[in-house]
Amino acid sequence: MPSKPETLEYSISDFSIFTMKGVKYVDKTRFIKTLVKERRAIFLRPRRFGKSLTLSMLKSFWNGHTDLFRNCDVYKEEIPSPLLNNFVWSPSNPSTHNFPPCPVIHLDFSQYDPQLSFKENISLKLSYIAKRYGVHNTSSSMDLEPLLTSLCQLPWNEWGRCVLLIDEYDSPLHVSHPSKEREILEAMATFFRVIKGADSNIAHAYVTGISSYGLEGLYSGANNFTNLSLNPELDALCGFTSEEVVRFLGKHSDTDNAEMEALRKAYYGYTWNIKATKATTRVYNPFEIVWYAKEKVIAPYFCSSSQEPIWNRYPELISLKLPIFVPQDDLYKPTSVISATKIMQDSDDESVGVRLARLLLEAGYVTIKNRCKDSNLLTLNYPNESVANFVKSQIFQATNFKK
Repeated sequence: MPSKPETLEYSISDFSIFTMKGVKYVDKTRFIKTLVKERRAIFLRPRRFGKSLTLSMLKSFWNGHTDLFRNCDVYKEEIPSPLLNNFVWSPSNPSTHNFPPCPVIHLDFSQYDPQLSFKENISLKLSYIAKRYGVHNTSSSMDLEPLLTSLCQLPWNEWGRCVLLIDEYDSPLHVSHPSKEREILEAMATFFRVIKGADSNIAHAYVTGISSYGLEGLYSGANNFTNLSLNPELDALCGFTSEEVVRFLGKHSDTDNAEMEALRKAYYGYTWNIKATKATTRVYNPFEIVWYAKEKVIAPYFCSSSQEPIWNRYPELISLKLPIFVPQDDLYKPTSVISATKIMQDSDDESVGVRLARLLLEAGYVTIKNRCKDSNLLTLNYPNESVANFVKSQIFQATNFKK
């Protein structure tokens, strides 16, 4: 990876491409050490926040493509395997580095075909992976076991296990007709039961998505996943910190001129840290920063890129007149307060208001402003002016709110 990138790409989700000369990249490899500690993890972030690139980074890591990380932070790290003590990632110290490649089953649900059933989609993906590794997949269903067995027995697989990556797990729910929702959730539950049953053959499994709405299917099938979405250690995994934006744009300081201040007002402010205070370090929307770097114009790139806003998908939720939807002249005056415990847990008996707050937080339309002192309550509000203006113009219009 070049130390002085020259060109810009804004739609790349393949980590290996960033090793090409002159492609800009904000290094997030330092988070690998934290992610490796978890055997089963779910990580939710809004669309356009780099989840697919994160999984591609993990894929390169587990596939043993050490050279791709030569100019990255993780190259200098020493990471012992939590599974096998004799495997250690430490490429900068060849005497201790012993990290053989591990087969990766990478299922990208963003490529889900709504014309096919969930089972047919999974079957096609598993067949493609089997062909790529040169093994025979004897199953024509969602059963992972035959493929896992074949990959675990590959002569070069010293781990004797595989890594499972599932990107955009909830995409089938978003791209399919609402009438298919229950069918898809049940199919998800069946698929994740298969994953749980094959636990001994899976070294690590990482799942990304946008919302917890579909986790009903995941948890009812495999309840051994840890949700890392609100983990303070990973708050900047997806999103650019102020320092990263400064380096990315080639500025000397994030407050040294009017341009950087305008960017801060427009795109900064996101956090998913449930212990957040007003002093908590927050992140910029990376999609908007990359587009700004290309176009040199501040515009609502993130909000305007949505094909179907969530309030169109779930109109019954947006019909609630929560404080955050009450029109105000001050963009940041309307707030909603919610229990930190409730925002972390999805349950059938929760109020519609809690569902709405979580949905908006996960979609990137609100963020955690702070945790109320000496209590378990979180204050939610708009992350920045770009989102606040969009919500005011779109949701208020859709629900006939009048100023």
